[in-house]
Amino acid sequence: MHFLKHLLGSKKIQDPPDLVLGRHTDAFKSKAQKALWERAVKAYEEGQPLEAYRWVLEHLAGGNPRSVSWEERNGELHFQLRQGSQRITGSIGPQGVRAESRLAQAQTLSVSFMRRLMEYNYDLKFCHFALAPDNTLVLCFETTADDASPLKVVEALREVALWADKHDDLLLSEFKALTPAEDLRMEIASAEREAKYAFLERQIRAAFSLMDHNTPKVEQYAGAYAYLLLALLYRIDYLVRPEGFVLNVLEKASQAYFTQDGQSTYSKVMALRRQLQQILDRPRELVLAELYRTESTFGIALPVSFEDLVKQIECEKNAVEWPLEQGYGMLAMAVPQYLVGHALFHTVPPKPVYELFRLFMRITETEFFQALGLQTFVGSNGQLDKRAVVAAIHDHAARHRAAYPNYKPQTQLLDFSSLPRFGKTFLEMVCRLDVKEQQR
Repeated sequence: MHFLKHLLGSKKIQDPPDLVLGRHTDAFKSKAQKALWERAVKAYEEGQPLEAYRWVLEHLAGGNPRSVSWEERNGELHFQLRQGSQRITGSIGPQGVRAESRLAQAQTLSVSFMRRLMEYNYDLKFCHFALAPDNTLVLCFETTADDASPLKVVEALREVALWADKHDDLLLSEFKALTPAEDLRMEIASAEREAKYAFLERQIRAAFSLMDHNTPKVEQYAGAYAYLLLALLYRIDYLVRPEGFVLNVLEKASQAYFTQDGQSTYSKVMALRRQLQQILDRPRELVLAELYRTESTFGIALPVSFEDLVKQIECEKNAVEWPLEQGYGMLAMAVPQYLVGHALFHTVPPKPVYELFRLFMRITETEFFQALGLQTFVGSNGQLDKRAVVAAIHDHAARHRAAYPNYKPQTQLLDFSSLPRFGKTFLEMVCRLDVKEQQR
């Protein structure tokens, strides 16, 4: 068996368990979690709210006590949720439900940040910002027992968690009178932070250099550069996983590009460049401080159907051809990088496709993984190792075969003659997948 593995060249690339890539998602609920939710709804309808919320908390935890924990005291459930750099605490009892997250401590009260919180309140559906007696900025939610259905409370907790985690670093960065109320960040190794920052900086500068050489001209081929810069945004988000200011720049840049405002593609591309320049302009030590690890309960992106995903791929994958024919490999590769990155940034594809896209990132982002000192899918000749790639895809498919019996990626479609060709044919392979789940 060992001889056969050597003969076939199937090396298995394993990453350290603490390597975290991409955004947290809570879209993939196990059968056990779904059953817990059904129990919760039934218990609530039968007038057993505490029983219902025990099941709700177990449903949210998904077997991970680091993200969700609780205890019962004096006829009430007291719980804690983790979401990024924030902790959400609360209680559920006969009087109702209350939850809060403490974002920052105000050394002095400022009209500017208090006005900002009032503005935020208009955008919130379930919760609101408030000022505690000790001048702590708090995002809180409360409702009475008769208006505390499991669905409402979970959506309210989601809003508290996502808003608190998104806005704590932004408020601290903008208003110097604020200091952290609590720090739940888990530090990553200094070497990993440095490698991620170096990757981020090199990738942005390489894209800008291509634009500055003006071959092809940005004004005439703005669409190609749109793929380039958007793909870069999504790769930084997935691989580097920044928080705070940098994450906000990435999200606002992507949102602005897709806003229907009548601007030309060229104008939008130049706006993307200005937004990426903000990251380069930010002091290095501040960016490094925004690279850390967290635990989360809720995900941001919403599921996308396989059919809708395929439509987008089919619509845009052929944009690889023109830059590839002209010899612009970086612009050609940006198209599959964009399509995979967009799917992982904005949506959650069906589970096997989601994990296949993650494998695509692992295969194609050689520079990043080399910088972390990890094995890559590149052979001694500097090209993708075909046998290692095919073996990894087959291993991935085997893990999903029980739940998706017809899930069989057609690796014979893959073209390894160049990275852009591999990217395009990888997407064509994705479009031919059968992701129907096993009927039970």
